[in-house]
Amino acid sequence: MIMSVWFSLLVLATLCGQTNSVLPQISLYQPAVVKPLFDKMQEYGLNAKEQSKKDSGKKQYLVVLLASHDEIMDSSNQEPLETRFNGRLMWIPNKRDSYIEKLFDTERTSHWEARFIYSNMINKFKDVKVSDKLPIVVMYSHYIPCANVNGLGYSCAEELAVFATYNWKKFGLIVAFSEHFVGFTPEDTGTDVQSANHFLQLGGIPSYRYQDDSNNENLVQNNNVENADKSDRWQSVTFLPNFFNFLEDNVQDACLSHTAEERSKIIAYFANYAAYSCFQNMSFCWRAKHANETKDCFNNYIETNIGSDCKQCSKNCAELKKQKIRKCVETSVDNSLVPGQLEEDFNPLKSTWRALNDNNLSRLFRKANQRKIREFGRMVSCKDKSLAPQSLCTKKLSIIV
Repeated sequence: MIMSVWFSLLVLATLCGQTNSVLPQISLYQPAVVKPLFDKMQEYGLNAKEQSKKDSGKKQYLVVLLASHDEIMDSSNQEPLETRFNGRLMWIPNKRDSYIEKLFDTERTSHWEARFIYSNMINKFKDVKVSDKLPIVVMYSHYIPCANVNGLGYSCAEELAVFATYNWKKFGLIVAFSEHFVGFTPEDTGTDVQSANHFLQLGGIPSYRYQDDSNNENLVQNNNVENADKSDRWQSVTFLPNFFNFLEDNVQDACLSHTAEERSKIIAYFANYAAYSCFQNMSFCWRAKHANETKDCFNNYIETNIGSDCKQCSKNCAELKKQKIRKCVETSVDNSLVPGQLEEDFNPLKSTWRALNDNNLSRLFRKANQRKIREFGRMVSCKDKSLAPQSLCTKKLSIIV
């Protein structure tokens, strides 16, 4: 039975002065428009759940389908989902999955989001062509994709956000849900809803929430849907360009260079040098649970390599620079989903990065490549040539670490 509900459009990413989405017509996906499709997905999921004796006592499941923009907009179509989306429809319950358990080092039941992303279920849709426009992965989940559930080892909302970020040129992604997971014990607080929404927001994933409409009140809310197609999806959620941009805005010119071009090269070199110094020793993927470890490493680099050897520095110059750069690190880490990697020509003097794949940082930032970066250090110089660009021209080359 279909619930009498309305949807509430919760979030869409707006970061670093940019509004991003892989859905160029998202402003048309008003709750009243997408509601009929999500109603059918919910009904389909409940029926499938009732037919699955093994999972009949559990609330959570996923219905996922691949749709075209026109199919989402066609609210008048009354065909059953199985007919309308033949070959493009799946029902996925939470269940034990050995691959997911090994990947995230957990013995917990694997959530549908992780199973869909990492157990090759997405390959079922790989060769499906729905129209000449970007296809859209549409998901209905009873619970909002989880975040920070005790002992789980991953946050489903974050995994979806990373998944959407690395695949933004291939398909769009929208999510609907009814409730949030509440823990089974007082010690288990369940899903951190604020963090879940934050991850979906970073990932540029519009999410819709069922709301009880028993009083016949219009509970629909729209947020941040205007101008949703203005820029590349991954750029505003990638650490290195974020870090570079913050540095450009907050580091003074006094010690750097006589030209804007050279200044940009020095800041890019500093960002890349620091990244390779830290990430070459981190055998994990970029995830929020490692944020403090990442911040600590960059802050240690700053503490060690920012000095006051520049003649233009005032008495408190070094400490002020350290404070500003630490703030750049904190803000960039908290608002990024992927680390970013240098372009193919591997030039650390260029402020151009891209997101290539989701892998261990130590594999993406190999120690051998740091030696190549050192060689590029000879191609750029500070105003005072005795100062090191990897110190943002604040410390002499002879004492740089």
